[in-house]
Amino acid sequence: MLLTYITSWFYTAAGTTYFNSQPNSQHLKFLEKALALSRSIGNSEGQCLALTRMADFKWRIGDFKSSLTISKEGHQLAYQTANLYQVSVAMHMTARSLTVLGDYTGALTQLTRARELLSLCGITGGQLHYILNFQAEIHLQKSEYAEARSIYAIILQDDLLDPSSYLYGLALLNFSLISVLIGATTDTVHLNLDRAQEIFTGGKHELGTVWCTIILADLNLTDGNEASAKTQFQNCLKSAWATSAEVVSYCLKRLADISRWPIELRQATGPVLYLCSAHISREKLAFYTALLFIGDLFIGMDEATAENLFIVALEGFTFMHVHRSRAQNVAAIDARLVALEQGHKMSLAQLAVINAPSTAVNGGEETSGGEVVYSKADEIVTIIE
Repeated sequence: MLLTYITSWFYTAAGTTYFNSQPNSQHLKFLEKALALSRSIGNSEGQCLALTRMADFKWRIGDFKSSLTISKEGHQLAYQTANLYQVSVAMHMTARSLTVLGDYTGALTQLTRARELLSLCGITGGQLHYILNFQAEIHLQKSEYAEARSIYAIILQDDLLDPSSYLYGLALLNFSLISVLIGATTDTVHLNLDRAQEIFTGGKHELGTVWCTIILADLNLTDGNEASAKTQFQNCLKSAWATSAEVVSYCLKRLADISRWPIELRQATGPVLYLCSAHISREKLAFYTALLFIGDLFIGMDEATAENLFIVALEGFTFMHVHRSRAQNVAAIDARLVALEQGHKMSLAQLAVINAPSTAVNGGEETSGGEVVYSKADEIVTIIE
């Protein structure tokens, strides 16, 4: 039994190390072997750890449904054995999958409970920092920049966090991303980004350096250096194609937004490829964003189709409380209405969706709004469910 116990931990460690250096199916085989050995001797802690690593692997390659299923299995096992730390880890992993699948409310609930469990364990750093970081990422996706910045500030000001650690660099990286999104100066962006790049390079965190390049591409795109930005996005896309679904989705999103590129650099296939990627991964925010970009393609050719795509995307963003994308949709629809004047008329239900105040979470307080009636979004979302 002792030999089996040691062997199971070896396969878990080998699978984790292998994934960090060269992610592929071999990593999953190691973890499956570790899980089988742990089950054979009733090692619940080993099973929980292997399941968490397997869920992480599935999440990184874009198989979010499988990741969610595996993390829930780990959660149930850890709960049955009263392992509060592993329950917290499993809930964090579950929240990551729920976020991509569009359930922000459920994800935040999982993260809040995970933090409470860590508090019961007396843990103040480590896993807690990762939970806080992902909570900030959810606010970032919802365009709640003030909330995200405040959480990153808490992480960076924690004396327990090593200023040369990966998580510290990640917080600096996301600070830089927010700075780009809100239109901060180039110097402000580089202030944190250069330090993050130094941390990732020194620690040989290849994925971190890729994200630094992506933020630089974002900055170039904002500053009007479109050719350089496109090359950077394409290079990052190629380097992460089979290793990070998150990087792939982000780069495809930027390349698909034809409204941000000059005519000579636009590619009509970009929005379609982004939609296909979202459909395969079941990434709900990406799905609605792709519909918005495809709507841009139809402007000037098929106004009715463009308008319908904008409406469906708006319904999705409203449901998910993604404020910035929702505002972009309202602006697009308003522009179409002004241009068409007495042309196409929107139904009362569609107008209700546009005019209904959002039910948004800002600064931790919820403001109530009007009820949104869903029509086309409910029909189309069945494609990815």
